Amino acid sequence: MRKNAFALIDPGSAFRMTPSGPKAVLPPVKGESYKGFTLIELMVTMSIISVVTLAAGMLLAGGQHNWNRLYGRVYGDPATDSFLIQRVFDAICNKASLRKCVIGEGQDSLEVYYWDHESIADTPENYARIYREDADVFLEHGRMLAGTWQVDTESETNSLVLAHAVDQLIFAAQDTALRMYLTYQDPNILPVVSSAVRHNK
Repeated sequence: MRKNAFALIDPGSAFRMTPSGPKAVLPPVKGESYKGFTLIELMVTMSIISVVTLAAGMLLAGGQHNWNRLYGRVYGDPATDSFLIQRVFDAICNKASLRKCVIGEGQDSLEVYYWDHESIADTPENYARIYREDADVFLEHGRMLAGTWQVDTESETNSLVLAHAVDQLIFAAQDTALRMYLTYQDPNILPVVSSAVRHNK
């Protein structure tokens, strides 16, 4: 008796019956699983990214704040004022006479005297005065009466604002040296400390 060819196929073999005949079926590979992300994995990943983004934002914000603060110290108005008043103080002191200088009673004003360039006069022809008025510091300079140590009040004087928002201005003299100490109302602004030597007799 002729047996049915399909009946000879082992049910556990790698073939299965179809209307058109047996077809090969590949056996499953052990340990094989579908690739992808679970909802928990996505949530954990998003949480990590959020934390990293927040930390980076805080660092950038802090860096920008520090940069603005540093830029203000270097290029802001107080920094410009500090540079200007220090240069002016050095310039007028270096050409000032050794014979006389006047520091105000509150030590917040300094008056020095100097000659014209290539002058042969016995006494200086000019004066310069740095003083504080309210919260501003000014430079005033003008002419002296010839042959005296008196300011010529009838001659034209010139004034220049050197610094704003000043809290304290102190001058001191020792031998030929003059010292200036200036602080601002803002405690975050560095004080100005300067010293200069008078050279002219």
